[in-house]
Amino acid sequence: MVPVEIAASSKVPGKGLMSVTLRLRDPEDIKIYKAFLKDEPGLARCPFCDNANNVAEDDLRMEISNPLANSFLKMARAIVVCDHCGKEIPMVSMMDYSAFRSVDTFIKQLKARNNQIKKEKQGG
Repeated sequence: MVPVEIAASSKVPGKGLMSVTLRLRDPEDIKIYKAFLKDEPGLARCPFCDNANNVAEDDLRMEISNPLANSFLKMARAIVVCDHCGKEIPMVSMMDYSAFRSVDTFIKQLKARNNQIKKEKQGG
């Protein structure tokens, strides 16, 4: 398994991590992601430059809102970058990130580290 790469994160003082954008690197996860994108009608043409869009493998990203929350649903929003104009094209559809082994592993590690920090702050 190839780990994900953090592309961006959003933090709010006093609230913590609000969202994280991950770039996929694992070949199996990339295959799953591309299969998801085939069903996205808005991806055929870039809404900004109107060129046909071919998504490069290094542009496959997903944004997870509130990744430290304990939630039954593991939802992420797909984000791709136009290979012509370079602008991000956010997808409306949500995907279940538990289908992506590297992403699920990353979020589990992130939550474990956050819990460890909380425990240390409480003196335990």
